[in-house]
Amino acid sequence: MGCVNTFAAFTLVSVLTLPLAGRAQPTLSPQIVELARTCAPDVHPLTVAYLVSAESRNNPYAINVNGGRSLPRAPRNEQEARAAIDWLDQRGWNYDVGYAQINSANFRSLGLTGAQLLDPCTNLRASAQILGDCYARAVQAVGEGQGALQRALSCYNTGSQSRGFSNGYVKRVVAQVRLKIPALLDGPIDPNAAGSSSSAATATPVPAAPAPATQNQTRPTADQFVQSGEPGVTGQVEEGAFAHPEIGAYIRRASTKGGQ
Repeated sequence: MGCVNTFAAFTLVSVLTLPLAGRAQPTLSPQIVELARTCAPDVHPLTVAYLVSAESRNNPYAINVNGGRSLPRAPRNEQEARAAIDWLDQRGWNYDVGYAQINSANFRSLGLTGAQLLDPCTNLRASAQILGDCYARAVQAVGEGQGALQRALSCYNTGSQSRGFSNGYVKRVVAQVRLKIPALLDGPIDPNAAGSSSSAATATPVPAAPAPATQNQTRPTADQFVQSGEPGVTGQVEEGAFAHPEIGAYIRRASTKGGQ
């Protein structure tokens, strides 16, 4: 894709609003930011982190089952997630997996399995491949920049450059970008003073990603699993990466969930 290098320079711009009081908000993960720099270098790491926050709430074992189905309980570790994937694959159910909620309809084209996508780096790399393809096509339509990036996010969720706006997905991802309140510094007190860049706190360095915890859980039975998707702003559980490809999208499917 010819626009990959310029795409790497873009990140979602800040939305100048604060989270609503009392509403739990997903957090931006420094670990995801660091991982994205290595595993998805052609996408701005903050954009990857915002997407992951919206898709899985930073849960590498998140599994969302589509088509009105669900698992009995959310996987709590890699062993449980692998067992859940085996259970879903045996039934041929459509599902989304991992940090960036890669949809099972894409596994063949990506050359990956659901179990492989539990690996954080593999998952982010696949996410960048899908988002990058969506961005390349959006640039052809509207040119480079935020407009193309938002269209790419819509495509990532639905396969369409427009349906992700109408279902609330783009708004939900952009909502992860929050106004940062600067540190309070000693100085003159003046309610009429204009803002100054010198009074704002500098960005906190992103710490290195912690080592993954070792799991020693017993492999669960199939009836232990549960749906782990989070409802979006529309009140519906959002499907993951590229669940509804349109003509000319990253992959095609003989039949898709939902209307075109």
